Parts: sequence; structure tokens; C-alpha cells
Amino acid sequence: MASAALPLLIMVLWPWGRRVCVGKLQTKTKMTLCGCSKKSAEACLVTGTACCSGQCVDTVAGVQHCGGCNKACEHGRTCCGGRCVDLLFDKKNCGTCSNKCNKKCSYGFCDYAQ
Repeated sequence: MASAALPLLIMVLWPWGRRVCVGKLQTKTKMTLCGCSKKSAEACLVTGTACCSGQCVDTVAGVQHCGGCNKACEHGRTCCGGRCVDLLFDKKNCGTCSNKCNKKCSYGFCDYAQ
């Protein structure tokens, strides 16, 4: 029985989140890891990504580039849809992104009592 050779991509994630590219394409998200530039931003193939300092980054959910390059969320905030939010008290993102509360959000839980 012959086995098919699968392409291999090696990528290192440093503890502080910086990616070091060894291959050219991250197959899971189809984001290029090398060679993007402002002139060739289409190299970032996924909607909601941008080319920041030569890397394709997530600007929709990435806390270091929330809504654009180098727009980091403050400590304790999460990037939801390109906005830095407080999941503990944001009634449009209560406990998790896009979890909407009718009344208010208290410590990540919707408060439905009147």
C-alpha cells in the first residue's frame, strides 16, 4: 500500500506570539506567512486580514492588530469584529464575541432580571 506524500509546513510560535515562517502558506487558514507587503496586500487571502510588517495578521479577532495594524487591545479586552471590548460588561459581546444581552452584561453573564 503506497502512501501519498503530504506537504509539510513548519511554523514556530514564540511564547510572545511572533510567527517565524519556514513555509510560504499556512494551509489551515490559507494566510501567507512570508512576503506580503503594502503593495501586494492581496497576498493575505483571508477576509479580515491585513499585511502588517510583512506578516498577514487577523484584524477581526487578533488582540495585537484589532481593527488594523498595531492597534493592540488593552489588557483585559478582547478583539471582537475588529473592536476591543470588555467581555465582562459589554452587552453586545457578553462572555464571548457576539453574545447579545437584552438588558445588561454583568461579569460575562446576561442579566435578564428587571
